[in-house]
Amino acid sequence: MAGISPGMIVALVAMSQRRRTEMAPRDHYDRWVSSQRRAAYINKPRRLRYFGTEGDRFVPPRVVGRIKGVTPWMAYYVVFVKTRRWSWSDPFIIPQSMSSDLNRRTLWVKSRGFTRVGPVYFPVPNEKNVDIDEHVRTCLEAFRYSFEQQIQTDIQENMAWSVEHGMAPPISDSVKVAEADSPGYTDKEYMAEDPATGGGLA
Repeated sequence: MAGISPGMIVALVAMSQRRRTEMAPRDHYDRWVSSQRRAAYINKPRRLRYFGTEGDRFVPPRVVGRIKGVTPWMAYYVVFVKTRRWSWSDPFIIPQSMSSDLNRRTLWVKSRGFTRVGPVYFPVPNEKNVDIDEHVRTCLEAFRYSFEQQIQTDIQENMAWSVEHGMAPPISDSVKVAEADSPGYTDKEYMAEDPATGGGLA
């Protein structure tokens, strides 16, 4: 081994590995998705696995994807569904009146499919006597109410951060000190959704 011990090899391999970290949300919507996704992981029933639509005589029923998390909120469910293998889950706002029981293995929605009005998905009703405009308006109102709560929290956090760092030294100096203490702290990698949000523990 030319004077190289196994312990040294392990230490060198450990030093060469990049530290996996979670990317910080960039704006209000990303922060809303991040906080809602974490809450959905906590509230998801263990038996619940799949997400699908019942369809109608023109559209057949189908399974849309796997449920990564669900939060009962007001008269709605905020459901995070992974529709593709190599992607993060997307938020769906579903009225509870259009949903089946959460204690089942598959959450069935009484709809023909889903549409994306704004940043989240909403179900398209399959009943003939449903007012589509009113349905979309109420779903958007539910999202707006939750999103405004996130914005209010962000404003308070940003104000507290501004006060705390108002008399602090320049950020460039703090960054240089941090780089000297931990040269590899700036390395970031993409983290899979389950480890990032704690979903792999369930």
